[in-house]
Amino acid sequence: MMNKTSQAYLEKIKAKLEKEMLHNNLMIEAEKQKKALGAKSDQDVKPNKRFKNFNDVFSGLTRSKQVKTQDPMISCIISYNSRSAITITKKSDRVHYVHQFSLETCEMTFMEKYGGRKDEFGEDISYIKCNEIEQNVSGTQFACCYLDDGHFFCRLFGETNRTAEEIKENELDINEALGLNNHTMPINNFPDPFIDCCFINDDLLFINLFHNKLVEHHHFFYYWKEKRIVRHTKLSMKGLSSPKNFPTKCFYNTEYNEIYTFYRQG
Repeated sequence: MMNKTSQAYLEKIKAKLEKEMLHNNLMIEAEKQKKALGAKSDQDVKPNKRFKNFNDVFSGLTRSKQVKTQDPMISCIISYNSRSAITITKKSDRVHYVHQFSLETCEMTFMEKYGGRKDEFGEDISYIKCNEIEQNVSGTQFACCYLDDGHFFCRLFGETNRTAEEIKENELDINEALGLNNHTMPINNFPDPFIDCCFINDDLLFINLFHNKLVEHHHFFYYWKEKRIVRHTKLSMKGLSSPKNFPTKCFYNTEYNEIYTFYRQG
């Protein structure tokens, strides 16, 4: 007849065996996933440090590769179609770049320059502020709003490289379109251009900006394929806002057909 001590010992052994079997099953599954992902070694995998005690479980589940950019990076997004990583890099205050890198090969597939304008004497006159890329729901069309020495621009682009003429054709000069001067002064050491946008659908953008010299908020809808602005609204913010405030992000709510704009305060 088995006594209570022997029974407790057997239960303990059983629990230990079940734990080891579970661990082995997890390891087998991890190896299968590692093989499916094509990871060459555990050096390809960098699990979160919080899970360091479970490194063997997470081994081989992801692939990683360092891709060095030529200039410091301001922001990076992943396209919704999971084909590209899209970065904004800053070469200088006068020149920024937007790059696209293939998530499959990690090779650069797209590059466009922002800034680099010169005056009649050949002197650099650009002063770029640019920090966000927006995209449509399918991740095939992108928009970048930026400020160049007081001039607001919105540039539309896809996944293929273009000539300078094609770039200019798909770029909206907002100052010219709305009759604004170039007196907007951004904040030093802030990448924010005082303008942002969001896609409503593949053909329609919502754009809003803050002209801090006039202390005015402007927003409008832009049919970029037709190059047509509709429903332009101007709001005087004098006495209500500091010249250092600006829109930081806007979102489109598809359920309620509403747009929300968030402003910096301070």
